[in-house]
Amino acid sequence: MKTAQLLRLSPESARFGWRSLSPHLHPKKWIAGILVASLACGLSDKADELRGAKESAEAALARGDGYLAIREYDKAIIEYTRAIELKPDFADAYNNRAYAAYSKYDGTGDPLGDLTRALALRPDFAHAYNTRGCVYMATGDPDKAIADFNRAVQLQPDYPRAYRNRANAYLRKGRISLAMADFERAGGNPKRVILYVSVGLSLVVALVAAGVYRWFFRSRHHTKDH
Repeated sequence: MKTAQLLRLSPESARFGWRSLSPHLHPKKWIAGILVASLACGLSDKADELRGAKESAEAALARGDGYLAIREYDKAIIEYTRAIELKPDFADAYNNRAYAAYSKYDGTGDPLGDLTRALALRPDFAHAYNTRGCVYMATGDPDKAIADFNRAVQLQPDYPRAYRNRANAYLRKGRISLAMADFERAGGNPKRVILYVSVGLSLVVALVAAGVYRWFFRSRHHTKDH
């Protein structure tokens, strides 16, 4: 809004200056009015800029989520990074970028650093605890993973994925009964899950035994030839 409009200047006043204004408007007040109007316009422009940045950060997050859904992890990370640049306190973007980096399984990125930042921004962020638990599992630390999954389900008791992830962590620790209870909480059939795990382990044991047998047989055959 122009200063002339803010001060309700007539065309003549705008043309000839403050002497044409109402006799009740002192020159110092007129100057102060100009300064206040300029400041107000500047603040309004800044508010519009901040609103635009927020909208752009949300849009970048949405684009990243779209790429994440189709497993385009590098593109997702670029969008999440853009969201963080636009809104440095965007906890969701830190969490999602960490999940995308974790999902690549190539050791790149800093998912733990991103998740620590997300939780510092939002200490009650259940999804970030769940994601960090997954990262701890991938790095071979089931105890820390279980602690984070515990926190996730404390904050969000109806969180099937966190229960399922904790069940897998319990399986790795050999705590079968706790794992079965969590699979049940997650809505799965714990007996069927344990059956699948048992069959898988049996196959692994069978393959290892077959390899050992072949190695032993070849060793004996090689010894007889000599």
